[in-house]
Amino acid sequence: MDDPPTLIMQGNTVKVVPIIHGELMHLALKKAAVKSHFIEFEQTKHSSSLEQAPKGVDVALNWFNKYLERQLKNAR
Repeated sequence: MDDPPTLIMQGNTVKVVPIIHGELMHLALKKAAVKSHFIEFEQTKHSSSLEQAPKGVDVALNWFNKYLERQLKNAR
């Protein structure tokens, strides 16, 4: 399968794009056998608060290191 892995990070109080949209997307990707990870930020709108930013940064860096490192190895 050529679908790229997908990282979804979303605040749980945003009204424009309710949290359920991110959760449903994550479930649909999993059902389609696409690697997906969903991070929910508590009491924030679209992205993390300053207090939660380290969590988002750590998760994102680990995610990209895991999947981009594999892509780099495959490209060599």
